[in-house]
Amino acid sequence: MERPKHLKGFDLYVDGRGHAGRIEDIKLPDIELDTDEFRAGGMDAAVDVDRGMKKLEGSFKLAGVNPEISKLFGKNSIGVTARGSFEDDDGTVVAMVVDMRVRIRAISRDNWSAGERPAQEYSYTASYYKETVGGATVFEIDIANQTRIIGGTDQLAGRRKALGR
Repeated sequence: MERPKHLKGFDLYVDGRGHAGRIEDIKLPDIELDTDEFRAGGMDAAVDVDRGMKKLEGSFKLAGVNPEISKLFGKNSIGVTARGSFEDDDGTVVAMVVDMRVRIRAISRDNWSAGERPAQEYSYTASYYKETVGGATVFEIDIANQTRIIGGTDQLAGRRKALGR
């Protein structure tokens, strides 16, 4: 039985700058379809109809005050890369890389207390998302260009072709 790999380390790059030693956590976007139920005459149960995807939302939390990232608030298409090192019991390491284009839409700040180190959490919405595990692309979603590649299959290729793209 294969046991799951454990995250042994990770880093975050925002607008080309690395944040090793400051990144506390990352919440990657959930990959989720937006569906409607459909049940017509003669159907014994409803089925889900794909209406597209739900918004790609996530967040990351950095220790301390980060004016260089705060200045990016509201700016569209900021490059963000999350890199993780996953390792199993025999020491085999697999890299997971997530490349995104995001808009920072909220900045949440910890309370200030004397002698404590406050952190800031940045919430974002992604317009582009690419997830690679061990060098193989799992997801590549480009909302503006109507691309949804899952496991090597572009689920929107037919739609683009019908629209003359």
